[in-house]
Amino acid sequence: MAKPTKNKNGSASKGAGVFSHTNRKGDEYFIHQGVSKTGKTRYFTSRNPDEALSRVPDGYEITESINAVVSVQKPKPALIPLADLECVRKKVSSFKHLKLYKVEAKGIEIIVYQPNELHALEHVETSNQFSTIASMRAFLTTQARF
Repeated sequence: MAKPTKNKNGSASKGAGVFSHTNRKGDEYFIHQGVSKTGKTRYFTSRNPDEALSRVPDGYEITESINAVVSVQKPKPALIPLADLECVRKKVSSFKHLKLYKVEAKGIEIIVYQPNELHALEHVETSNQFSTIASMRAFLTTQARF
């Protein structure tokens, strides 16, 4: 089985054998196919590469939750204009006290997340290595909804 190429930003990548996605924590997930109780085909992710699919099923996409849970789902239409989302991202980035935040659109809301475990360390100047580890392992919680 060919090992898929990993992407440093956690995005999905393809190899010669199976399809994988590496989340922001560095865990590699593979897509599997199963059957629901009603007999319909369902897709799920697992860290086990055995019997994994070679590509993302047609009409589906790989998603990653704010806390790095990887899923396979049908794409949802964007309800927030990209310009509005970028406006909030730009404004949030102007607040220097916010570190490791993430802004995303869900449904009709724009949500701002920030790590809840690292507040005590915000005043400490950290090395690049610590910042990288902190951004990968931080548990993010909702700070604001618009």
